[in-house]
Amino acid sequence: MINLKEIFLPEMIGSRRILAQRIAGLTIQDDTISLALVQAKRNKTLVEQLITETITPGENESLADSTKGSLALLLPHLKGVDKIRVCIPASIVVFKELHLQFTDPEKIRMVLDYEIESMLPFSIHEAIVDFIITDAHKDKEKTQVLVAAVRTSDLHDYLATFTNAGINPTNLTIDLLANYSLYQQIPAYAQQQQTNALIKFGAHTTRIAFIQNGQLRLTRSIQRGVNTILQLVHDETKLPLNVIEQELATHGIRGGDEPVARALQQHFTHLLNDVQFTLNSFSLKLGHFGEITQLLCTGRSRTINNFMTFCSNTLQIPCNLFDYTKIFENSLIKNKLKEKPHDGYDFTTALGAALPSPQQHDFDLRRNQFTFYRGGLIKKQLIAGVSLVLGLLLIIGIRGYTGIHALSTQAQKLEQQEIARLKTANIVPRNRPQKNKTLVVMIKDAERLIKEKTEIWASFSKDRMNPLALLLELTRILTIKQFTIVVKTVSITTENNVPTVKVEGTFKSKIGSHFSDYDGFFVKRFQESPVFKVSEQEGVPAPDGGVNFTITLTLKVDPETSSG
Repeated sequence: MINLKEIFLPEMIGSRRILAQRIAGLTIQDDTISLALVQAKRNKTLVEQLITETITPGENESLADSTKGSLALLLPHLKGVDKIRVCIPASIVVFKELHLQFTDPEKIRMVLDYEIESMLPFSIHEAIVDFIITDAHKDKEKTQVLVAAVRTSDLHDYLATFTNAGINPTNLTIDLLANYSLYQQIPAYAQQQQTNALIKFGAHTTRIAFIQNGQLRLTRSIQRGVNTILQLVHDETKLPLNVIEQELATHGIRGGDEPVARALQQHFTHLLNDVQFTLNSFSLKLGHFGEITQLLCTGRSRTINNFMTFCSNTLQIPCNLFDYTKIFENSLIKNKLKEKPHDGYDFTTALGAALPSPQQHDFDLRRNQFTFYRGGLIKKQLIAGVSLVLGLLLIIGIRGYTGIHALSTQAQKLEQQEIARLKTANIVPRNRPQKNKTLVVMIKDAERLIKEKTEIWASFSKDRMNPLALLLELTRILTIKQFTIVVKTVSITTENNVPTVKVEGTFKSKIGSHFSDYDGFFVKRFQESPVFKVSEQEGVPAPDGGVNFTITLTLKVDPETSSG
């Protein structure tokens, strides 16, 4: 099931969770399948369920078939889970420690194959490789990494166990690293700066992880486990395996039947001697000459009565069970279990798989050809991306069209308003001027108005008649010192593309006859103008003396040419 949020949101940004998810940690430990279900939220993680299924082969049934059947029983619990993180056994993995001169994880990943190739017992081309950073010094540009490499064929065979049961893991980690991941998140363990060791006593292997100053340094698998010892005791005593196992669970290594106790003590001592030898070799290799603070034991050691006491006495090192329930002391992890898990089962590995530490969050052996293909998610992401682009283009188009239409409407409205205003506007006001307003003042007012009108006309008229040139010529004609001339109106019109100027006013002569001066001198000035020619003229006596005149003029030449 794909959460729709995954289409738009990343799961993590750095070490901070963005997308809430349900995660399953799944591991097969000998004859037991353990499942941990958690709800990972942005600020905390809820542990919801811890479940086990025992692998019990039926009559005429192979181990693979019984494992498949037991895994199928867990399918209902995996519905609605966003991630299934599965652990593979450390016995099929090769671990190597590297020291690199840079700290960027992407750079490390680029050179990892080259750096580790010569250390592997098989070709790098048939291996899946990943790493965790165990120590980094950014100021010194120095990084210590633990590299895990597994053969592709081995990984394929182990992965088939789950896919055949209808379970498709999204991530693959290692049981030993899952235990270390939980160790890193339990305050009581992570805060210790001494040297500790994680020891997992399995059915046929014993796995040791050496932790120095909180950093996982070295690992080793001993090919001997609890079931191996039970088989050796069975061969010596001829007692049934289930009887020996019951003696071990009830009375421990040193109690119960004497022959059985003696054989168990002998073989477990040999196993612990191998553990002691491994710890000594780790200390020598790392130059650690101090004591080991404690051994934390997981796996089948939980089912053996008084096993921790026996280990402590034999190794002379404090030995304790790895208490996975201490994870709830972490303030970021909450216990939401409805049922208390059975004391006989160890959920350390399953919880460590479901709760990867920040240092191990990106560790995943399901890479390259084993990459989990989430076709549904990719398809939905593509569809969502295309839909978002088309939606944005549609919104931009609609808004653009609406904006252009609004601007066009507004421009047309303004254009119509200006055209109407121009049609009704007069260059010179038609109101009768005040009696005391002189021609010079009126001309100045006219110049100002003509300038305004000319600027307006310039944007709308192709035939640019220059009214200012006409008024300048009129000013020259009408400016006569020996006569009193009062101009009442001056109008400039265009008829059939021919400019016509009409002047109305009063003429008074200070000497001689009014009409003779008017006709002989004043009208003659208009007739001699290089710009105007007199089309019509009329003069009548004024009641208060002088002559009321009206002169209509047309142009002889282009006024702009004349003025130049």
